[in-house]
Amino acid sequence: MSADCLTTTIVKQVHNIQVATTPEMVAVYPGEKANYQVTLTNLGNGAEDVKLGASELPVGWDIAYERQGGAVITEMEGIYLEPGSSLVFNAILSVAPGALAKDYKLKGRILDRDNNVYPIDVTCRVNQVFDIDITTTLSKQTGVPGSKVIFTLIGKNKGNGFDTLAFETSGMPRDWTGVEFRDVNYERNNQLSLNASGLERMTLVIPIPAGTNATSTEFFVTAKSDGGTTDSVKLVVDIKMANLVIKKITYTPKNLKANKVATIVVTLENEGEVNVENVTVRFYEDKTIMGNEKLERVSGGSNRTVTFTWLAKAGPHALKFVVDPDNMIVESNKKDNTAKETVKVSGGGWNDMPGFEAPLMVLALAAGAAVMVARRKK
Repeated sequence: MSADCLTTTIVKQVHNIQVATTPEMVAVYPGEKANYQVTLTNLGNGAEDVKLGASELPVGWDIAYERQGGAVITEMEGIYLEPGSSLVFNAILSVAPGALAKDYKLKGRILDRDNNVYPIDVTCRVNQVFDIDITTTLSKQTGVPGSKVIFTLIGKNKGNGFDTLAFETSGMPRDWTGVEFRDVNYERNNQLSLNASGLERMTLVIPIPAGTNATSTEFFVTAKSDGGTTDSVKLVVDIKMANLVIKKITYTPKNLKANKVATIVVTLENEGEVNVENVTVRFYEDKTIMGNEKLERVSGGSNRTVTFTWLAKAGPHALKFVVDPDNMIVESNKKDNTAKETVKVSGGGWNDMPGFEAPLMVLALAAGAAVMVARRKK
């Protein structure tokens, strides 16, 4: 006797998808795309219809997939794999425009029929972009000789990674020494260390030489990054100075006579914007110093006067009046510090001698006349 028995054996599907990505790492700049070749191998015991997607991507990043021929594989589209078969496609990683410079370990995603997840591991190195910007809060400053002017500079790292900016000046006059850069803590330092997109201020201290004769100076401040990128800003120092000018000379009396005391009033003006002190005015007669007068203070834009007395001899005389004859005051123009005049002093007789006044002269003449009459009578 014989009998047949029909049995059914259900073999469960074993899911085993192997994912390989080449190259291991791709280096690109922000905003660019990194291409990877992905190979899927079905090591399971059944056919697979997998779907592709993204997982663990930073904000602004994206990943897309293409077949070898360039056709785009959408998230809704499946990829069919027989057991033991392999398939190659491309993963295209779009890097965010503002991505920082560093290595990123990212993941694509594969889902099988049972929603098992298989990661597509890719490594992307974002190269550093060096870009800096140097500005100032005020590009022109005003100072006086012997003082200091201070500029505030703003350094900005426009790149996508840590950078150090080194500052230096160019175009500065040779006699302008002692220039200093100071950091945010006001410590002497010409470097700024900035994170990506960071900005910080830098202070520039410039001493103006006491003896400078410049009225305005232009120069540049240049910053150089670790990557060799540079940026510059032009700065200007306007220098305020005094300018002492003799405006007028007045004589009293107007008609100068020999052996008569004359009063000379010298009017001077400070045409500059800087107040000056201890201003000397010197009076010369025919190269001989006749007197010095000193003004304690002459304010910018103001007039002052000094007075000299003069007992002249008859004849022409070359008079000279000099403001700051010893060059003790820094001025914008020294050529207008001197005034020269040639004056003529009329001659006089015995009656012009000092001490003879009109009444005495009349009495003397009357006495002389009386003597002459007396002699005639005898």
